[in-house]
Amino acid sequence: MKISIITWDANFREKLHTIDCFANQSFDKAEFEFIWVDFYNSNDKVREKINQYENCRLLTLGHSPDESWHLGKCINEGVKASTGELVVLPDGDILVASDYLASINEFHDNQRDLLLYCRRYDESESEDPTQSSVDIQDLESRTKLLNPLNYAGCFSLAKELFQSLGGHEEHEAFSGPGMNAYELYIRARNSSASVKWFNKKIYHPWHASTGISSVEDRERSRLKVAREYYPWINPYSGLSQSWVSHCREMNLDTVASVSNVEQYLSDMPEVKLENLRSNSELQEENSRVNKQVLKIEDELHSIQSLWFVKAYLKLKSSVSNLM
Repeated sequence: MKISIITWDANFREKLHTIDCFANQSFDKAEFEFIWVDFYNSNDKVREKINQYENCRLLTLGHSPDESWHLGKCINEGVKASTGELVVLPDGDILVASDYLASINEFHDNQRDLLLYCRRYDESESEDPTQSSVDIQDLESRTKLLNPLNYAGCFSLAKELFQSLGGHEEHEAFSGPGMNAYELYIRARNSSASVKWFNKKIYHPWHASTGISSVEDRERSRLKVAREYYPWINPYSGLSQSWVSHCREMNLDTVASVSNVEQYLSDMPEVKLENLRSNSELQEENSRVNKQVLKIEDELHSIQSLWFVKAYLKLKSSVSNLM
């Protein structure tokens, strides 16, 4: 088989249009497969959709509901179960044109060490969520390129290259949403793999959980401040993932390693978020202090002026008495 499309779920997908758009590709159906990997046990809605297509299958990992889902573990198991020479790794809520597989296949046929990314065009939050579309022609006019470097939308690479990198990182620091795809990109780049951004659009319809990150809003605000002091911090991914990804870059790591991540985390510098203030806050404080200083100087000047006036009048009165 030529191509394996592998995406992941944690029994929370609101819509299943990604299955339809990949299952109905114009590429020869005998030459590709679609594998939907659920970290838990999935649901009947997904099973019914998967069963509509001969080239689609469901893989459930059966983890406990108490365990935080892990994108990396899902994709790694999906790749192990796949039969294609080329793996395509889309997010589970995107749409692609019907000629998507045929287009990327041409690139990979000519370059085996290629890591190919496509830019994700996002639909903005609609005033009426029921109007959010899963029609590509409609999305063409409703979506915008909000993040030119979204590494998680959809990318493809040879299965052999993916395996040589050790796949996605499986350390628990990378559970939940975060920078899994970017961390893999770092290691692929470090390995001297060729990286290309393809101008084939992928579309992301708006949904209720769009934009959710691995950190809460309050912590993210603090992390944005902390980034002014620690440039390696990604406010949307938390301290642990940010630090490990930074270390991967600095040390030119190429292979995923749980023990390696443990070592990095043991050396992570302490960041006291509650004690940090942003540059804008410091500027405001300096401005406030400067205004107070100027006010005090004006008051002192007024006091001095009044003292001189009183001294002058007293001296004048003394001279008048002498005369």
